[in-house]
Amino acid sequence: RHVVLEMALRLLVWDAAQSSFLCEIAPIEQLGGLAGASLQGRPASCGQLAVWLEDGGRQVQLWEPEREPRLASTWCLPDEEPSAETEDQNCRTTVAQVLSSPAHMLLGVVDSKGDFYLILQGSSCCQDLGPPRPLIGPGGAGVLPHSVGLGAGLLSFVEGLDLGTQERCLHVWDFLDEGVRLCEEPQRYSFPFDGHGSATVSVPRPLLRRFVLVKSCSVRSARETLVSLHLFDLKAGCCAHKQGTIALDSSLFRRAHPMAEHILAFWTSRRARMPGLDLPLPEAAMEQGRPPRLMILNLAA
Repeated sequence: RHVVLEMALRLLVWDAAQSSFLCEIAPIEQLGGLAGASLQGRPASCGQLAVWLEDGGRQVQLWEPEREPRLASTWCLPDEEPSAETEDQNCRTTVAQVLSSPAHMLLGVVDSKGDFYLILQGSSCCQDLGPPRPLIGPGGAGVLPHSVGLGAGLLSFVEGLDLGTQERCLHVWDFLDEGVRLCEEPQRYSFPFDGHGSATVSVPRPLLRRFVLVKSCSVRSARETLVSLHLFDLKAGCCAHKQGTIALDSSLFRRAHPMAEHILAFWTSRRARMPGLDLPLPEAAMEQGRPPRLMILNLAA
């Protein structure tokens, strides 16, 4: 219903049904904004917007986007024990990322230490669901940038040393049981997979509460991008499908895909068969003079 434009110090909201500007949300001072901090927003349950500071913030505000925007509720990170480090603004634990699963009234918050908080969102209050959980245990490699997602009650993220690492692992936490009720402890899954052998972004997305699609992307040249798909089946405990191709352009990494949830489409510069996703592909195999092709994958078939 709403179209939201994120700006450094405020969110501009339009009513899509009425094709008109609705309101401006600018709570930077209430969030305890620091110099250089920018505002972030994400759709949440009950038609609300979750708002937080990208750098330096310790709270998340839930706003009702109305002609006169209304603050519905606020969630804050737990107070820290007083110390020389916590008095230094640069050393305090802050909100790093906010996630939402609106259909199940869930919010997720990842802090700057890598701890995950699951929150039950009401129309006028927020409730913590258990203590914070570290995404990666002691000795783990770390969470790759842009790889954390929450949807359909599933938290998914990719572990790896850095964006250039080949060996990666998808982790999935299911916070709902078979009756779609919240669990005290999530059921956890792990699936190792490979990157592209160069700097590669991997983005997971749950599908139908049974699958997680991992979309990986790396730039091969100014005109070509290598994209690959891994479809992991939680019920079977394996990778059900993998495919890769060279693409001219791809909408795989946009927030909202224009097609249905179970269908993906992207333009490719050639047909490529990549058994096992062995990379890199030899340049000599590139087909010349062939027009771009539209590839459509129906994951529900």
